Amino acid sequence: MDDTQKIILTEAQQLLKELGVDASCEVSEKEGVYSINITCKDDPSLLIGKYAEGLLAMQRVLQIILFKKLPVKTEILVDINGYRERQRERLEQIADNIGSRVMKDKRSSILRSFNAYERKIIHEFVSKKYPELKTHSEGEEPSRVLIVSAVDGDDSIAALEEEFDANSTL
Repeated sequence: MDDTQKIILTEAQQLLKELGVDASCEVSEKEGVYSINITCKDDPSLLIGKYAEGLLAMQRVLQIILFKKLPVKTEILVDINGYRERQRERLEQIADNIGSRVMKDKRSSILRSFNAYERKIIHEFVSKKYPELKTHSEGEEPSRVLIVSAVDGDDSIAALEEEFDANSTL
């Protein structure tokens, strides 16, 4: 374990202790991203929170702590009891359903209510599984949307919403 991993592990354990959570952690590194895998012995939903807000808050707090403790900016990803893997599987299923529907119907689709991390997973999945489709995000948070469309199709949000408005008045 390198020095960076040791510092990350120490700080993560200290944060869990301060939160009064009975949990253990492991730190691994892959392609410059340090993964902090927390195994919570208590109810993990208390740490994860609604819409993973607790997990994201914990990750943000650790990023701030590590910014002060480490000599260079370090990217981390916190996971609690395998939540992120289950989330990835769910998002990939959604992306697969949307991708096949766009292919079948030959119509673009707008996905709303996903955070940046979730949109990234969907972008990656669609680009790998459906090379004839493209994805991009438009708008500003918290109303940012992800658009899945054919590579040669008109996929601007204005065109899609115009089409939706025209069809809803028929």
